[in-house]
Amino acid sequence: MYVAAGLVASVVGQTLMGESGEVMVALMILMAVTCTGSAEVIAVTSILVYDIYQIYLKVTDLHYTSVKFGDPICHVR
Repeated sequence: MYVAAGLVASVVGQTLMGESGEVMVALMILMAVTCTGSAEVIAVTSILVYDIYQIYLKVTDLHYTSVKFGDPICHVR
């Protein structure tokens, strides 16, 4: 019954450790899904920045190169 519903992990956690085991399994699944979502966002962002923005949209100033030392920005010719 639980296998067909996909609740095997929570039933095992509840059987081994009681109600706290079920909560720990749910928290573990939540953290895994959150980590996966974060990795997907970082991957899409890096594709947008490195493949689209830097190639097609970035406007460069050919006269100055910005070199950052701490907070102030020094322009070097």
